[in-house]
Amino acid sequence: MWAAVLDKFQNKDMETYQDVTLEHMNELWNKWRGDLHRKFIKPCENMQEALKIVPEGVHREDWEWLVKEHFFSEKFLAASKRNSENRAKLSMPHRTGSKPFRQIIYKKGGKDGNPPSLATIFFETRKKVDNLKEIIQTRNM
Repeated sequence: MWAAVLDKFQNKDMETYQDVTLEHMNELWNKWRGDLHRKFIKPCENMQEALKIVPEGVHREDWEWLVKEHFFSEKFLAASKRNSENRAKLSMPHRTGSKPFRQIIYKKGGKDGNPPSLATIFFETRKKVDNLKEIIQTRNM
């Protein structure tokens, strides 16, 4: 992979960027693999069904390897099951979805130079309703 980067880019100090570049490439690979799993593997009932759906831009041989050796490996399936069980046990799950914390901080006073407290950020990222009074009432029911 590093050879491909060197072929594509030129800089007199390229070697100083090698670790950071390879870390970033690894992060991109993991995110891409996660997207493939979410879009193509999760909706499938079994491995045979997953093998039939080859994503655009992925070679069939590469897809078969990824499905057989990664997505349906014992290690991956065990970790997936364990993570699902752990997510189900959360008493206060995170509720902001894909909204970044910085956006919450900005809207709650950060834009005026008065960022919210950690308690406010915690509440905002875990609420189901808009105010604390409603939360207390729903818990007491």
